[in-house]
Amino acid sequence: MASSGTNPAARAVQIWLRQNLTNRSEHVPAQVCWALVEAMNPETGACLAEGAARHFGLKGAALEYFKIGMKSRRRADRYAGNLLTRIDEDDWRLILEKTLLVSRLMVQLYDSVGEEC
Repeated sequence: MASSGTNPAARAVQIWLRQNLTNRSEHVPAQVCWALVEAMNPETGACLAEGAARHFGLKGAALEYFKIGMKSRRRADRYAGNLLTRIDEDDWRLILEKTLLVSRLMVQLYDSVGEEC
């Protein structure tokens, strides 16, 4: 049965994305962070899709991101590397910290989905 309330873990990811991707000065660093996170977890797509369908009622096209989209980002590390060339090396430590933060948010989201596949 689908949950009727907003998942706090999903909400935390949404807030991070909104705060970072919509801020003009943070857009490129946020893209780097997100690409690095995507590069770390394409194998989670099938499990996340199953959990999203079971716990949140997602169907059809909404699940395609998890089944196909995440797997298509296997080259996200190269994309992140290319974006890093647009950022001063002195700011790379901040990229690391932000990437770890959003990665932790994603782990909380995965954990909130429920049982392992």
